Amino acid sequence: PQAMDQERRRFETTLQAWRSAKGQGDLPQLRSFYSSRFQNQGRNLSQWWSKVEGEARVASSAGGVELKDLSLLQWRDSQDTMVVTFGEVALGQTRGSTKRQYWARENDQWKIFFEGTP
Repeated sequence: PQAMDQERRRFETTLQAWRSAKGQGDLPQLRSFYSSRFQNQGRNLSQWWSKVEGEARVASSAGGVELKDLSLLQWRDSQDTMVVTFGEVALGQTRGSTKRQYWARENDQWKIFFEGTP
């Protein structure tokens, strides 16, 4: 249990860094959280990136984003994987969208390989 708590805290630090980069509109930093093997319904990261950029512009103009009702599920098979589900709400707003991300450990760093809605 203690080892799992440490791993969870380490992942949560990464997730909060992703949230911060998105909320500040820091696109180079934000892109560093995405895997080169990212896929969403047949779209690779280059094809998906305009959606991420648009969301980051909205988030930074609002002063940031909050993650609500955060759920983390981790498992290990051929790689360490984390499934993250949350409500993403721009600061000052009462509503947002529900997101699901799949993260995998690549070279000892967590990277997003899928992002969408549940």
